[in-house]
Amino acid sequence: MGIWILDNANLEEVAVACRERNRWEFMISIGPLRLHNTTGSPDDNKIGIYTMDGDSGALSHKADAAMPGGPSLLAISPDKGTLYVSHRESLGLSSHRIDPASGGLTQTGSVAVEDWPAYIATDRTGRHLTVAFYGGARAGVYPIGADGELGGAPSESVETVAGAHSILTDRSNRFAYVPHIAYIQDNVLEPPKNIPGPT
Repeated sequence: MGIWILDNANLEEVAVACRERNRWEFMISIGPLRLHNTTGSPDDNKIGIYTMDGDSGALSHKADAAMPGGPSLLAISPDKGTLYVSHRESLGLSSHRIDPASGGLTQTGSVAVEDWPAYIATDRTGRHLTVAFYGGARAGVYPIGADGELGGAPSESVETVAGAHSILTDRSNRFAYVPHIAYIQDNVLEPPKNIPGPT
């Protein structure tokens, strides 16, 4: 079992409650996500399509969608009609229409990127795909067409320090939040023993 990464937590309602109570310290407890009968393989160039039993939560495998270049990060449009995919074997992003009846995927667009994405998410309108580039030290915004398709150069690219690993827009959709983690070396899961990290 892994651990939760909370840099993408929506804490706006918590902030309101803190302000009302004039209390800014609290404990948060998060239980593990319980998924039954699931498996994943980072080496397969496909995305598994499952149905979920509404009563038990059990998943049933329906099909696999071929994904050349290997799927890495996934994001879904606010209307749940388009899936956005970053690829781990090539520097690119792609968009795929989701068939509401079968869950099948049909590619609608793609765009090349200059760095490996660490996180992808749509803005609140679903008209822009926001991307954080961890090693590339930047964040980008890619336009999304009327039918949810990706295509074309980024409409915005902003330099950051190394370690950008997430990006989300605020409720007003005017600002993007790009958290960073300490960038000590390429493998943040096992930093060098002689470097204690940031102070």
